[in-house]
Amino acid sequence: MNRQRTTSRGGTGMRMRGLIRKEFLQIVRDPSAIAIAFLMPVILLFLFGYGVSLDAKDVPLGLVVEYPSAETTAFTQGFLGSDYFATQHYSNLPEAEAALVRGEVAGIVHLQADFARKLAGAGQAPIQVIVNGVDSNTAHIIKGYVQGAWANWLERIAAEQGRRHAAPVELE
Repeated sequence: MNRQRTTSRGGTGMRMRGLIRKEFLQIVRDPSAIAIAFLMPVILLFLFGYGVSLDAKDVPLGLVVEYPSAETTAFTQGFLGSDYFATQHYSNLPEAEAALVRGEVAGIVHLQADFARKLAGAGQAPIQVIVNGVDSNTAHIIKGYVQGAWANWLERIAAEQGRRHAAPVELE
């Protein structure tokens, strides 16, 4: 019984040595394997580190403001001055939705007519963000950028009023 265990352990070691020898001979016969094993990861590291950017630039975004006010203008200015968005204004939501379906815009930011009143009153002003979900990665990037623009606007408004940043607007 002891003899079988020793043989099986020795067999594993022999198989391992045979596998290492085979791979060594393969590398000696084909030097390109060394390049694939060692040089390729270094090239890919530099390529993805410096050459590939996952930032979206000039994303076409539709802005729908039902009732322009000082608050809506201040909010939409954050999109107009951004490198991330190429904004297009639409007069109503169905027109912007048609542009989204045609692929002219990748997302829509909709400010309802009572945005300024709700913001000043109860502090709950809804902002509707509609994104094209065909490419979920781009949709998440747009959502994140819109949230960033929204957060920057809220911080700027709070600083102008001399108070701390409180989230009176909830993005859903």
